[in-house]
Amino acid sequence: KINYTISNNSFVKLSVYDLLGKEISVLVNNYKDAGSYEAFFNGSNIASGVYIYKIETRNLMNGSVLFTEVKKMVLIK
Repeated sequence: KINYTISNNSFVKLSVYDLLGKEISVLVNNYKDAGSYEAFFNGSNIASGVYIYKIETRNLMNGSVLFTEVKKMVLIK
């Protein structure tokens, strides 16, 4: 489970990547109102290890990036 908060109404993309930069999964890819949310990542079909997730919010009017954050997570089976 990945918890995140956005401060402005915006388009949100939350993706998970392996350490080589390959996108493994897109958990969120739509409009969200400001607030707190949680996304669920199902890692049952990938190996245990370290993965990266990135959340990016974009302005609805012009598509410019408002916020980007990258964090790592460890998947243990």
